[in-house]
Amino acid sequence: MKEQFRLLSKISGEVLEIDKEKRKRSEKGERIALLDNQKQIDAAKYSLEQAKAQAQVTRDSQDRLATLKESGDISVQDF
Repeated sequence: MKEQFRLLSKISGEVLEIDKEKRKRSEKGERIALLDNQKQIDAAKYSLEQAKAQAQVTRDSQDRLATLKESGDISVQDF
């Protein structure tokens, strides 16, 4: 009976190179393909920058409201 295995990667990406020929044996940890995951890296960086920007907007808003509360321009309930 012929053994078959499903190949999974911990990362996603475009296959740039295949290092092993079909039906050739591979050892654990040996590279069998080269993946390009730059798109996923760029998307993650963009998401991080968006989150940082939103956090800054939230901090600025909180600071503005704290100043208004301290000056008595808004109530504690509005704060």
